[in-house]
Amino acid sequence: MPLLQRSEKSIRHGFNGLLCLVAFTIPFKAIFNSILIIALLVVWLLAVPKSFSKIQYWLIATISSVFILAVWGMFFTQNIDEGFFRLQQKALVPVFALVIGTSSWYDKDSEKWALTAFLVGMLCASAYSFGIAFIHALSSGSYTHFFAHGLVEALDLYTYIFAILCLIAVFVLLESYLGNLALHPVFNRYSTMIFLVILFSSLLFLLSVKQVLIAWGVLVMIYAWRLTKNHWYFLASIAMVAVVGSCLIFIIPSLYDKFNEVVASPAVSIPLDQDASLGKSWDGIALRKAIWTCAADVVSQNFWWGTGTGDAQDALQQAYEARQFYFASRFNHFNAHNQYIQTWIAFGLIGLIFCILSWVFIYRNRKGSPALISFVICMTMCFFTESMLETNKGNLIYGFFSSLFVFGNSQRRL
Repeated sequence: MPLLQRSEKSIRHGFNGLLCLVAFTIPFKAIFNSILIIALLVVWLLAVPKSFSKIQYWLIATISSVFILAVWGMFFTQNIDEGFFRLQQKALVPVFALVIGTSSWYDKDSEKWALTAFLVGMLCASAYSFGIAFIHALSSGSYTHFFAHGLVEALDLYTYIFAILCLIAVFVLLESYLGNLALHPVFNRYSTMIFLVILFSSLLFLLSVKQVLIAWGVLVMIYAWRLTKNHWYFLASIAMVAVVGSCLIFIIPSLYDKFNEVVASPAVSIPLDQDASLGKSWDGIALRKAIWTCAADVVSQNFWWGTGTGDAQDALQQAYEARQFYFASRFNHFNAHNQYIQTWIAFGLIGLIFCILSWVFIYRNRKGSPALISFVICMTMCFFTESMLETNKGNLIYGFFSSLFVFGNSQRRL
């Protein structure tokens, strides 16, 4: 083989290897992701052959809509330092859209090995978390590290982030079984697939993140129908899942606490416009109701154009203070805990509509990709209770998987 061809082959293997390493380290600390993403970007800039087309430009732009809005919002923001920080977070999205969307070396094998590396990374992260929880249980006699935040404390992740990753792992395995995604042959074995789907679903219940469990329930119904195609089998599958899930509520302490939150939520609210938020332990639903009330005040004052990229959190802190929600204004820095409201605060109704239309455009142009549909369902539902794109890991997950599922299917390559 000529030296030039060997060199190109080595660089191509290096590019795909870096992509796999990024996928593998998604469940781990952000520093690993950052170093690998920079290396991947450098290789793409200097050595990877690229292809461009009109539809590629549109898809890259629409995937990167959150970054485009952040750039636009910098022109009228007051807090420049915070604005550049938010811009840096959201830069992960266009990086993946460009690298994956334009690389001539990205093909079905690249997708296969990247998704396989992601599943291996999830297995390693899960084993590590369970190992730490087991050691903690032996040393202290407490089992708290097997549930909710305790399970992800060693990974230094938000609980909902790891729950979302478990959900993505579940539908990746199911799409592979249905023949819509390619994985390493070991993951295509029926017994392996069933074991891993049960493992990651069990982790979801142990993590006890309500919105992700609801998204899991929706996907269970969708995949139960796609796998059975029979009304009676479908109903039997849903009934069995419902019975098992109901039993787990009373077995898993963190899940039982979340269930009680939902049952008691109409009666529990944080009093606003009076100094009554301190000295008590508020549950997630009560906090969100108070946060969204204050966020509505900010939206009403910045309805059309928003506050700007760097001023959203400052505006929220002022609203918390004005409402005497001192638990939030003086002792915490809560974002809107809703990506739609967060986008509205920062970029106004115009920006929110722009984002939603961008997501609709992506779906309509790639509606033949079942994995993308599952990913859209997952993100759409999680955005209702979390400002996911205000975190580095959230932007990483959104940018990586949306680019992967939009550009990854070789039958829909541009």
